[in-house]
Amino acid sequence: MEHWKNSITLFTHAIEVTQPQNHHFDLAYNNLGAALFEEGQPQAAIKIYKEAIRLNPEYDDAYYNLGVVLLSENKTGQAITQFEKAIELKPYYFKTYNNIGNALVSEGNLEKAILYFQKAIGKHPSFVEAHFNLANAFTQSNQKEKAIHHFKRVTQLQYQNAEAHFKLGTLYYSQLDFMNAINWFQQSAELGHSTSQYNLGLIYATGQGVPKDFSKARMWWFLAGDEEAKQNIVKLEKIMSSEQTQKSEFLKKEWHDPNK
Repeated sequence: MEHWKNSITLFTHAIEVTQPQNHHFDLAYNNLGAALFEEGQPQAAIKIYKEAIRLNPEYDDAYYNLGVVLLSENKTGQAITQFEKAIELKPYYFKTYNNIGNALVSEGNLEKAILYFQKAIGKHPSFVEAHFNLANAFTQSNQKEKAIHHFKRVTQLQYQNAEAHFKLGTLYYSQLDFMNAINWFQQSAELGHSTSQYNLGLIYATGQGVPKDFSKARMWWFLAGDEEAKQNIVKLEKIMSSEQTQKSEFLKKEWHDPNK
């Protein structure tokens, strides 16, 4: 926070000492807007970005940044207007299309949002965030196979994205494809995703697509660690044999073994 307070002071001073005709004047306003937004002053940032645009109506970054702040304030229509102006000035900038997509999702316009996420990917095919957002939009519009394709693309581009693995597990689970669901939940769980760990506990406890395995169920719920998982463990232990409990303890130790 102190860093941004210092930045606000610095950029305010830059504005005070810079002549309006100087080509750095609008940049100083844009930088001040960014500092204000980062410090949690969105309304002040909006005012400053608008001033930067007044000083330089062709300043694409100011339109983009103003759109970001407006979107954070749920002013989606105004945000889209600013992003569209930014695209007119810098049509190759992929993040702008993605942000319009996010704004359209907020408005419930999934069909149009999908087009903008696709445009973002067209500009930058390895843009992880756009693939993720597109997959979510396809999920919400019940186009599951397309959603699966783009979530898989996310895992290819960014394997550590545990949420994408989880989403794949959820999609396959909804199609009653338990083997694929288990595969993706397990990959997500191994990346530390607690809901995936909980879901695996549920799958093994109830035998969905696999033989019931109370030892594995207990182990996964132990890893999930939330209150509901703890309650499930208490219930499960009442019907587990001592051998099953010992096996579960072994699985827990194996999981935490850095040399496994």
